[in-house]
Amino acid sequence: VIYTTFDYAASATRDLTSSIASTTSGGFQVYTRSVRDLTGSGSRFPALGLSAITATGTGLTPSDGLVENNTVGAYLQQQFGWQDRFFITGAVRADDNSSFGENFDLVYYPKVSTSVVVNDALRVRAAYGESGQQPDAFDALRSFTTRLSPTGGATVTPLSPGNSELGPERGVEIEAGFDATLFGGRVTVDFTYYDQTTKDAIVGRYVPPSTGFTGRQFVNIGEIKNRGIELGLGARIIEIPGFDWDMNLNM
Repeated sequence: VIYTTFDYAASATRDLTSSIASTTSGGFQVYTRSVRDLTGSGSRFPALGLSAITATGTGLTPSDGLVENNTVGAYLQQQFGWQDRFFITGAVRADDNSSFGENFDLVYYPKVSTSVVVNDALRVRAAYGESGQQPDAFDALRSFTTRLSPTGGATVTPLSPGNSELGPERGVEIEAGFDATLFGGRVTVDFTYYDQTTKDAIVGRYVPPSTGFTGRQFVNIGEIKNRGIELGLGARIIEIPGFDWDMNLNM
């Protein structure tokens, strides 16, 4: 397995007024994943002490495979801050993936977040964002497989019908929470509530036998809902010269 990534990001910061600061960020990413495998199987060694697959007497079956997946993405983000206490951020990311259907265009993921520093001990935050999960490498492609014909020769038969409209699964999430510091910084509390809906989840369905294809067709028709809370507690139990003891709990 070979993973290759290339990332570039840049940010520009400017004070619009004495109270308002602006930060503009942008960048792009190229990500590739290549999986190559070579396997073989066999059975019934004719003598003791043999261990090579080629020494088996029956069922010698070699196989090899290559799966490649490529993603190209770019993003643009804008943040404004007021007196280092109120922040609002908006961003959008565009992705293209080699496993999308040929009729599916770029996918765009927006994001909006805000946070308010109430005082030195409390920060309140909320966010809305979208993300995606691409299909597997060959889910969108119409494919065929080889097999023996009734006459003993090689022939090609339909396998998967493919789906030229296949796109990614889209996750839409809303979250809100706060970060608090208590007892002079000795205790910290991080709380987050989240509600996520995954739309266009990829589901494999069987097609009518009259189409001639025996494999499943992958389509964007599913929906998954998740909601819950995340809680983090941290405490400095002992703090003396030369020795500190911290404890953390996450739920």
